[in-house]
Amino acid sequence: MSGAAARPAVSAAADAVPQILCVDDEPNVLDGLVRVLGEAYDVTCATSGAEALAELARGVRFAAVVSDMRMPIMDGATFLAQARDLAPEVTRILLTGQTDLHAAIAAVNRGNVFRFLLKPCPADALDAALADAVAQHRLVIAQRELLEHTLVAAIEMLTDVLGLTSPVVFSRCVAMRGYVRHLIARLRPDDAWELELAALLSQLGLVTVSAEALGRVLAGQDVAEADRAALAGHAEVAARLIAAIPRLERVARMVRAHAEPAPPGAADDAEARGAAMLRLARDVDELRRRGLPLADALDRLVHRHPPRLLAALRDYHGGEDAEVVRSLKIRELSCAMVLEDDVLAHNGMVVVPRGQAVTPVMLERLARFAGGQGLVEPVRVRITAGAT
Repeated sequence: MSGAAARPAVSAAADAVPQILCVDDEPNVLDGLVRVLGEAYDVTCATSGAEALAELARGVRFAAVVSDMRMPIMDGATFLAQARDLAPEVTRILLTGQTDLHAAIAAVNRGNVFRFLLKPCPADALDAALADAVAQHRLVIAQRELLEHTLVAAIEMLTDVLGLTSPVVFSRCVAMRGYVRHLIARLRPDDAWELELAALLSQLGLVTVSAEALGRVLAGQDVAEADRAALAGHAEVAARLIAAIPRLERVARMVRAHAEPAPPGAADDAEARGAAMLRLARDVDELRRRGLPLADALDRLVHRHPPRLLAALRDYHGGEDAEVVRSLKIRELSCAMVLEDDVLAHNGMVVVPRGQAVTPVMLERLARFAGGQGLVEPVRVRITAGAT
């Protein structure tokens, strides 16, 4: 059963009507909750834990869930524990009778229940608890968004600087992110921001390898023993650097694991999937840098990577048929482009080497040079179709 106040679906933003999920196996109790809460909240009802979990799986931004303790098949404590795994940002409230008090206390520990209320619960007590629950939900969402946006922006700035100091490594990082972004768009995992950061930072350890050796590796040529050792350990170097950043421990584990062969029967958890995406992005990038078209590269990797990931990458927009090369003035460059030529000052100095993706930091640097010493124009760039 599903019931709601006559109100369109809304998000849990601060200026929107909060959405509440109420769970009880007695329809008359749910009807009463809708009457009590319907003026202040957008209420959705479910008559079982399984039905409520299905509502959470739909991706609706519920601010809080209120569940009865005593329900058949799946009690409230079990439901809220599973709800925590499925939608951890949703605040959880448990309604329980006096005789279930010990079970309710256990549920607080097991399902990280925000609050439990004894039945019968006065309307004003329930309303106050829900107000606190909604405030807690908004705090969690705000903290998560601040973390994601601030952390991603800071790391992108650092990788922009990497583009000026180690163009080969930077181009590899950008390529890895492009493949993983496409996989994210196709598969829609919950940890998208972590996966994107893992791709962007996964090649950071390559800064310990000489540019000459790295170029030989990417061209499929042999390198000296010392360089092979540095290449073999680059993921561990990157993982140690990443692990030093608070809240990026899981990203570090993905980066470390992607350098190892996928174990047979690997667990289908977030870290294992992230490592698998990085392995595929790395292998495809290496083959394409050696001149192989995308479709041929994926065919060659068919026995080494999960079929679902290979299928999701088949229509990657960065394929060679989706790119064009044009000659442009410096002022016409944008972040959707990759340099095909060195950018030269009039005295012959290389200002930015070819192969780099254009970044905001690079555009600022080029603007300063163009207004001072002057730059040789036009410059050939590679542009992904649809990006301009």
